[in-house]
Amino acid sequence: MLSKDFIPVIVPRTELERQVYSDIIISSGLGTPVVVEHYPKYESGYTTEEKIAAARKVADTVGEKRSVTIGYPHYLMAFLYDGKDAIIFDRHNDGYNASERSDFNGGNFLLKRKGRKFILGSQGIDTSRGEIKEYSPRKARKSLREICQMLAEEVLLSMDVDVLSGSATRAHGYGDNIFENLMEIFGIKLHMDFEEVLSMSEELSKTRKLIGINISQYSPMLEGPPYRTADLLRTYITSVLRYQ
Repeated sequence: MLSKDFIPVIVPRTELERQVYSDIIISSGLGTPVVVEHYPKYESGYTTEEKIAAARKVADTVGEKRSVTIGYPHYLMAFLYDGKDAIIFDRHNDGYNASERSDFNGGNFLLKRKGRKFILGSQGIDTSRGEIKEYSPRKARKSLREICQMLAEEVLLSMDVDVLSGSATRAHGYGDNIFENLMEIFGIKLHMDFEEVLSMSEELSKTRKLIGINISQYSPMLEGPPYRTADLLRTYITSVLRYQ
């Protein structure tokens, strides 16, 4: 992989995110990232217009170039390579109208994105809705071959950190869910292991041209030094891109 083939972009909300995201990018061999500023507010503090503006700024910054982007809000990927197929590792289906007060938020922004979206690891039942198809953690891996047969040559790969099991990270803002922990103790899989997500992403990278890798929902503030999740994301980026 030639690092010059990918433009690195980070969208930090805080100085800590700026430092940790930059370190992930630079230590992955991608060079100094381009910084897209985002107002330092809590998620509920952003207006619809601000969210859309931030997402469009990310897309405009990247343009047609291949990219690696990191930012906490998942909606920042909304217009990246709009119209291209997207493989999304996420424990939520962000293609439902989750809020009647907004037409663009973390729960429904995928409805604004053109092209097919394949969500792997969703806690919802396996279902399809127009251009959005979702697969539970239990069915994600065995569905990958079928999905690859449908994909175009160029694909956007996105990973929402909350898809990962609690043994991998809790630095995604959802805290320690006792119900989810109990379900996994009894063998009901609600998340995906990091190794599983990495392996599936590598398989995808071997057969398709990745036009971009997007990483969202990582909050270093929630774990503190030595930022274990940052190490996982560094491994993820370098391992997946070695096939490109």
